[in-house]
Amino acid sequence: MKLFTHNMLQCHVKNCTSNNFPLRIEEAELEAAEAEFNEDFMRRIISRLDWDALRSTAVSLGLNTLPETLPEEPDEEFLKNLHNVIMEVG
Repeated sequence: MKLFTHNMLQCHVKNCTSNNFPLRIEEAELEAAEAEFNEDFMRRIISRLDWDALRSTAVSLGLNTLPETLPEEPDEEFLKNLHNVIMEVG
């Protein structure tokens, strides 16, 4: 599953508590699949991401390329790192 999709999932099972986001990923085996980089898409998608949840999940999977805080003016290098994390790793 791509981290982009994971960033939008919540547990809706009856016994889930209010602490149901982000879903924890345990014992995952990561694979990379190359995807075409689209800078405009990446700039538009940033506002839909829960940055803290995305970054904590990425770090828990050993992906340490995202900064602690979302930059106010994302540059191309940042957007490429973000693209790699949310679109190519799964």
